[in-house]
Amino acid sequence: MNLKLKEDKKKLLFGDIEALGGVESRYKFKPTLFYYDPSFSINLLGDINNVGDKALSIDDYIGFQNPGQFLVNAEGFIKSINDLNDYFFERNHEFYEEKFGALNIQSSSAKTDLNSFAMISDSRTELRSANDNSFFKGGDLVLSERRFDDRVVNTVFGLGKINIDHIPSKSKFVNSNTTFRGSVTEEYSNIQTNSVNTSQSILHSQNLGNFTIQQFFKYDHNISKKNTFGITSLISLSNRTPENSWISGNNIFPIELEESNSSEVTQVIDFEDVNYSLGLKDYIILNRYSHIALGAGIKGASNILNSQTSQRLSIDRINNLDDKGFGNDIKNSLTDYFLSFEYKFKKDKLTLAPGMQWHYYTWNTDQRMNSLRRKLFFVNPTLNGKFDIGKTEELTFDYSLDNTFPYTGSLAVGRILRNFNQVYLGNPQLHSILSHQFKLTYNKYNLIRGKGINIDLNHSERPKNIVNNIDLTGINIDLTQIIITFPSRQTNLSFEYTKKFSHFNTATTLGFQSQSGRQVINEREENNSSRSLSGSFNIETAIEDFPTIRLDYIVLTNDYISSSRIKFISHVTELSIEHRLSSDLLFNFNGSYTLQQNRTNSSESQFLLGSAYWRYQQEISAWSFELRVTNLFNSSFIQENTFSYFLASDTRVFVQPRIITIGVVYKL
Repeated sequence: MNLKLKEDKKKLLFGDIEALGGVESRYKFKPTLFYYDPSFSINLLGDINNVGDKALSIDDYIGFQNPGQFLVNAEGFIKSINDLNDYFFERNHEFYEEKFGALNIQSSSAKTDLNSFAMISDSRTELRSANDNSFFKGGDLVLSERRFDDRVVNTVFGLGKINIDHIPSKSKFVNSNTTFRGSVTEEYSNIQTNSVNTSQSILHSQNLGNFTIQQFFKYDHNISKKNTFGITSLISLSNRTPENSWISGNNIFPIELEESNSSEVTQVIDFEDVNYSLGLKDYIILNRYSHIALGAGIKGASNILNSQTSQRLSIDRINNLDDKGFGNDIKNSLTDYFLSFEYKFKKDKLTLAPGMQWHYYTWNTDQRMNSLRRKLFFVNPTLNGKFDIGKTEELTFDYSLDNTFPYTGSLAVGRILRNFNQVYLGNPQLHSILSHQFKLTYNKYNLIRGKGINIDLNHSERPKNIVNNIDLTGINIDLTQIIITFPSRQTNLSFEYTKKFSHFNTATTLGFQSQSGRQVINEREENNSSRSLSGSFNIETAIEDFPTIRLDYIVLTNDYISSSRIKFISHVTELSIEHRLSSDLLFNFNGSYTLQQNRTNSSESQFLLGSAYWRYQQEISAWSFELRVTNLFNSSFIQENTFSYFLASDTRVFVQPRIITIGVVYKL
């Protein structure tokens, strides 16, 4: 079917205005406007609310992209989401309000497409949590702590992107992508910590500036039917400046301070990061069943880290801690000159692509009384393959040997205060770590029978590893890192089976995760491992003129084994219903029941979450009306369980109370 818009319908202007309000001065106002013609479109989105909604959803963001490019470019999708990590994080909060605006402009001509996007968000978040912490040493529980944390976070966050695709001729393609991001955050916390014979109150504040600009360029040239040449380049500049202050009535910090009626410690960090790369690639088709890919280039990173730590004794008296083991001024640069070769061939149903990468690194680190110059050479093999079992059934596998380098902060010779009870000291002797990466994937789909199977296996192994060296005294943690010759392994296995029936659809998933390694606590080496088992089953109706009902059951088991053993189990049951009660009235419900079990101390918790809305709209009307309820069961908190090295935590994260709102939407 070939549909064409009439000439007078090719230019469209549409949108809607949503407004709602509720008890306790709750409100939401969200206008959207879209203009479209074949060569130009503009989208405007605004949102002001204090009902806990993120103004921009991932679905909204995807809608701002070029659909054709966006759906086929998986790597671009991942990068897009990473660019928004500061905005799209999930947080359970007691209160959230936001002022938001976004603009998207797209234009196209015979040879050039432009896609630009800009957004700004001004938000306030109030969070509260209660932690029951258990500290373990040598397999024994040595201390229990209860910690309360009340936080207020004010953030102004902006993001922009300009993407240009240009096709100067049939054989050439040019892409330029500019991304810029900036945020300013003010955070204030009131922390209460209680343990045996100890009760302390700490006030914490943080001012954080974070700014990044990135320029990506790509050029492809089809020299002939059998030869394609490409150039890619990237440069990224960023600056991050966290300033932290902790105030306590007593000296509870794990550092030596001068005697004072009130201890106030301030730490200012300035981190500058420059990353760049230039790559050349030549793709040559030898014959119908084989080709080679040649590559060469340079990648580099240059980091500067400065930190100053001080104690305020009075209005005009400062105790400088930089001459007591704190303070950093480090410049770390790494340059990678590389060559790559890949030969890909097909024999019957098997496709193989063995390859090799040659890397020559220059690595320079300069800091206080410590300078290192290192030159390294590595040869990294790769192997990719695919076996076509049938038309809709295949097996793929990938292997690579990778290098990872320590980040700049882990090399710093000056101590850094990470929290009121944790001090970190870098180790300039850390070096790169080799890791073996292997991936195996099996896929089988039958669209006629409506079923599919997907199995993924990922395994990584490091012969040597950078591990934490921890000195634990009460709740105070002194942390550094060392390299030990002891293998660490990580394995992830997942299975998914989907099946469509005449009146309902089902999906079953199974997962297994395992990792093992070693850590050092109070000069004692301890093996540690974790295993995670998960399973889920869902069923969803697919019956015309019948409510859409979906039921999910999820179980997750986490087992941590070190000198002690910690085990958590969670059971989650989710139910969603969407039903058109009449031609004009739509009902939607989402709910979940969670049971959290801590098998170590034989404790458990359970909570209900739910939301619902009723929407009324006549078919020929531009108006619609909505009644919405969030946190339907008025739950106070959700429960989370975590374990890390020596610390097991049962955490209650408090959530916003039930909110009832009534709204109206007018479609332009």
